[in-house]
Amino acid sequence: MNRIRYFWRWDTDAKYQTNMQAYFRMISGYDWVIKQVLEVLQEQGLDNNTIVVFAADNGYYMGERGFAGKWSHYEESLRVPLIIYDPRTPSGSTNATDDRIVLNIDIPSTLLSYARVIIPEIYQGQSLAPLMRMKR
Repeated sequence: MNRIRYFWRWDTDAKYQTNMQAYFRMISGYDWVIKQVLEVLQEQGLDNNTIVVFAADNGYYMGERGFAGKWSHYEESLRVPLIIYDPRTPSGSTNATDDRIVLNIDIPSTLLSYARVIIPEIYQGQSLAPLMRMKR
């Protein structure tokens, strides 16, 4: 289906431009919503002590490999954005990126760690808090 869908969405310059514009419009919409959330947190006086986590559920092909969609084992389909914003993060390590692979099961451990709650030994996820404290 990924190859068939490629021809629905990406096989001409016009289709490519239309789909990239739609993709960037969608991303801009996410940016706007996050801005609204951060503004409400600030209005409520919660912006200095609220950790914001943003993650997607899948990657997406935008014509790479002659594919469209999200249903396979290649990097474009597997990798997803994960943004963790902690307003208490020391200056110098904000806006840092890291290419290490983490899993969505690491997010609950991270939040428990930030809340100073002991992570159950049987839980498989690892806290990402140490990565957040590293200076880059």
